Amino acid sequence: MKEEFTEFWSAPNTSASNSSGFGARGGGQFSGSTYSSIYTYAYFWSASYNTSNTGFQVSYYVRHNTDQVTQTSTNSSTSRYSIRCVKNVPLAYAGKDQQITTGTLATLEADSAVTPEKGYWTIIDGGGGSIATPDDPNSSLSGTRDSSYTLVWTLHFAGDTSRDTVIIDFTAANVAWFPGDSWLDKRDGQLYQTTKIGNQTWLAQNLNYKSDLGTSVYYNGDSATYAETFGRLYNKTAVMNGERTSNIAPSTTQGVCPEGWHLPSTAEWDTLFLRINSGHATRTNCSNCAGPLKETFTEYWNAPNSGATNELKFNARGAGLYTGASYSSLYDYTYFWSSSYNTGNSAYQDAYFLRSANAQTTYTSTNSNSQRYSVRCVKNLPDAYAGKDQQVTSGTTATLAADTAVVPEEGKWTIIDGTGEAYRTTPIPEQP
Repeated sequence: MKEEFTEFWSAPNTSASNSSGFGARGGGQFSGSTYSSIYTYAYFWSASYNTSNTGFQVSYYVRHNTDQVTQTSTNSSTSRYSIRCVKNVPLAYAGKDQQITTGTLATLEADSAVTPEKGYWTIIDGGGGSIATPDDPNSSLSGTRDSSYTLVWTLHFAGDTSRDTVIIDFTAANVAWFPGDSWLDKRDGQLYQTTKIGNQTWLAQNLNYKSDLGTSVYYNGDSATYAETFGRLYNKTAVMNGERTSNIAPSTTQGVCPEGWHLPSTAEWDTLFLRINSGHATRTNCSNCAGPLKETFTEYWNAPNSGATNELKFNARGAGLYTGASYSSLYDYTYFWSSSYNTGNSAYQDAYFLRSANAQTTYTSTNSNSQRYSVRCVKNLPDAYAGKDQQVTSGTTATLAADTAVVPEEGKWTIIDGTGEAYRTTPIPEQP
């Protein structure tokens, strides 16, 4: 521990080699009344109290004429010794576990590394996830739907390593959802804005899910340019996804829409238009109904984008269509499928389109399976089923048999008729 030779120690500086690199020098002390022992002693404080007498604080000293380290202690507040410091061993903290209820992106919350410590993230459990910046304690984690991840935050310095784990859980997506919040499509992890209009809740973006049936493609087949902006264009086979048409409101056709949502019937489109124009007649063009649905300005529509206000936050954009022979009308038109057949000819399926050139929504229908239009979905309304009536012949306890609430719905029981000592409501368990 002691420096060699006699520059900083009096002779004989016994056994000094400084092989540890500690570099101890004879710094002396202040005894409480005088300075003494310069070049012959070095005293070093510790942070510990004497276990035999907690009023005394432990220290150590080394001397010039021996190779011994001697422990001592003092209760004097006037003694003055030298100090050596020890580098903290890294102590990693990965942050609190997180349950992500919307989307598949989480912000990590580890404690920062203190220079010269180095910190880095590692995923040790969970598939399909990626960390944007592994050495950033507050990096983002991109996960996948219905997945849970265990991550390790590791701090490393000079051979010392400390690790802490955190769990990031994406299995609770949409649990705390309300109309107007973003909705996670658990099939592919895509996130959609929503908008509540009257008693309807609509996706406020065009659907972008690749259907297992039929054709669901991007304008000109160009995903890089049009995927995020306009979503996909679907033919009838893709949009219906093997289901029958529905002419009622609400539609009974889920089609290509996410679970808990459905393809809107013509009656539901007409309900939307009646919110805008009370004089609208079903299955007809609706004057001035497009303006509150179209995004404003000319980023996603060609001029003049007549009447556009987007006051209902529907965010309609000029996504164009596939005519059956070619892609057409980008920035000028957008077509939306309905789940309904034309009542005049059931071989034809209804749709509505909006234009840049006017503020009208226009009714149309087609029997072509080659044409491809955009899709908007409507949120299902809760459909309660309390189970069959029961006649209990033994005892006074019955097991209720209602359908389980589907997240984010919540269900509860209420007694509305009957006598007894107590009345109460009981939550119905949610289905994850």
